[in-house]
Amino acid sequence: MPGFGYSIHPRYCVAGSKLRKIPGSVCFGCYACKGNYRFACVQIALERRYQIIKRVLDSGRGSELWNLFAAAIQTLLTGQECFRVHDAGDLQSLRHLYLWCEIAADSPRTEFWLPSKELTIIRAIPLASIPDNLTIRYSSPTLDKITRSYPVNSATFSKGTVIPESAFVCPAAAQGNTCGDCRACWNPAVETVIYAKH
Repeated sequence: MPGFGYSIHPRYCVAGSKLRKIPGSVCFGCYACKGNYRFACVQIALERRYQIIKRVLDSGRGSELWNLFAAAIQTLLTGQECFRVHDAGDLQSLRHLYLWCEIAADSPRTEFWLPSKELTIIRAIPLASIPDNLTIRYSSPTLDKITRSYPVNSATFSKGTVIPESAFVCPAAAQGNTCGDCRACWNPAVETVIYAKH
């Protein structure tokens, strides 16, 4: 990733925790449940971040804890071009989405990308209420299938699967598994991004 992100343990994914048990779903064999994510230090950090965000959300919008969390993230973002909301984990509630909307609105110099499988949550907020620097990208729950249930989306395809020409294919696999100078995920003008299964 070209910038910072905020992640929580995938066991707390509302939709993802169900999808992880379904062969053919993108969450079956979840990348955030293997590899470096399995190191004890990473597991502890993911759990700690979840407990923090839970306390913030429980405290309520506009509370002292809510404002402290938002201020801490804004400090982290100083000089940052982009930020990914949840490289592991997902939205917990509509209140959670509003928290990130507020943080993005107060950090206009940083581009935010929020991938989510929580379609009910992301549809509950009017598009006009989403800050211009926050791209919410609905992640298709089914492997090898584009689900256009939201204006901006993404999908994960297996090797050898035919990809529609209209979709943008993530170049990371061909450039050392890095974004390089690509910022398609953060760009709402890119309707569909396709990722390689990993």
